[in-house]
Amino acid sequence: MARKQKTVSLNKGRDKGKRFIITEMSAAQIDRWSLRLLNGVYGSGKGAELSQIGSAAAMAQILFAAAGKGNEENTSVDKDNASKAVEAMFMDMLIKADPAVSEVLQAELMAQVQIMPSPSDPTVTRAIEEDDIEELSSISKIRAEAIKINIDFFTDAAE
Repeated sequence: MARKQKTVSLNKGRDKGKRFIITEMSAAQIDRWSLRLLNGVYGSGKGAELSQIGSAAAMAQILFAAAGKGNEENTSVDKDNASKAVEAMFMDMLIKADPAVSEVLQAELMAQVQIMPSPSDPTVTRAIEEDDIEELSSISKIRAEAIKINIDFFTDAAE
């Protein structure tokens, strides 16, 4: 099965109109990435805060389980809320991790991103370069989307 991909279109500021493709990491790669993220949080001396992160993960799993049952109208809302909670948990861990570890992990996330440099030909893509993204908010959005596509296993497990 092919890896998931997501196209992200930016619509604000100097990055308006730019499009990016994010490809999920392999299962082995995201497993290693996640373990290094946890080690980076422990190594930063903020390991005690992982109990709060663990509580958030447990709550997300409960929400996902609940989203898979009952009223179909609420299912997508519950999964969306739970997905946002897990995304926030991973972003929080990236912030709390040792800065050297966090920088490497963020670079690995961004290595999964390609830009579509030609609006008229979406088949042309290339690795992003530092100057391709001009707004800080755009970097944050792309990073968040890269995390989302790589943590979809939480959502998939609930189905």
